[in-house]
Amino acid sequence: MGSTPTATIFSLVREDLVAVEGVLTRAVEAEGPTMRQLLGLVLPGSGKRLRPALALLCGRVNSFRPDRLIPFAAALEMLHTATLVHDDIVDEADVRRGYPTLNAKFNNSVAVLVGDFMFAQASAQAVQAEDFRVIKSFTRTAMTIIGGQIDESWSNGSVGMSREQYLSRIGNKTAALFALAAEGGAMLSEASQSVVEAVKRYGYVMGLAFQIVDDILDVVGDERSLGKPVGSDVRQGTVTLPALLVRDRLTPEQFHAAFHGDGHREEPINLLLETIQREGGIDRSYEEADRLVAEACAVLAPLPNGEVRDSLVDLARFAVRRDA
Repeated sequence: MGSTPTATIFSLVREDLVAVEGVLTRAVEAEGPTMRQLLGLVLPGSGKRLRPALALLCGRVNSFRPDRLIPFAAALEMLHTATLVHDDIVDEADVRRGYPTLNAKFNNSVAVLVGDFMFAQASAQAVQAEDFRVIKSFTRTAMTIIGGQIDESWSNGSVGMSREQYLSRIGNKTAALFALAAEGGAMLSEASQSVVEAVKRYGYVMGLAFQIVDDILDVVGDERSLGKPVGSDVRQGTVTLPALLVRDRLTPEQFHAAFHGDGHREEPINLLLETIQREGGIDRSYEEADRLVAEACAVLAPLPNGEVRDSLVDLARFAVRRDA
């Protein structure tokens, strides 16, 4: 199955995404010179803007309110970027999207404070949606994402986790924000409760599939396209679905050593990555992502037929057939 280019998927919201980009740029330019320099390294002009686009699409399921929807979409991107800044610190990552991370370019203290500032900035932006339900969902989701990161750090990337625990982890860290984007967009369009619940579920399940594909690409992707070294998850001690699906093909000692071994880890890491490819870890992970996409598309039944629904279906399919 081929993927539809994002330019086609986002054709309905192209002008609105330009407006969102303007909000992000103005948010950076409004700060003092030091913060402007730091925010300029992470915020405008980077990333796929999938979460704002999802909100803008769902904001068209009923009445379209750009005066509230565009600030909300910008707040989503700010929140997402703040989580990435903090993730890079926790993971001790040196590269993100092909560029040095803030913690690598400066230090952890600076990166933590920039991430904190962006969380506050995102909340201030979300308030401009002027909808208490959306603001409440936004703050609740921010707590879910941060709590998910704490749980993952606390468990130290447990090599004994189950598939259900893995899905719960990526649900808190990734899918929750997609669900917020879809739910908030539909709320701001004054959609019916059944439609709001449908697109929220769509966003959550599609977000699970999106993260699974991210985890697949970490094993098989091209370093230039990914903007980070292949195998970064394993090297950072993060257990993902492709690894879980081949865990029984290695001894417990071999599996553990790939994530948490002492000293030189390249040999156990390479053994795990080779085993994932050889023993079907990639194909089975794609099967799981495809199953989730089918579920996500199925829950869109309450939406009327038309461009919005078609674009959401295309977006879900893109999530599992992208290469970066």
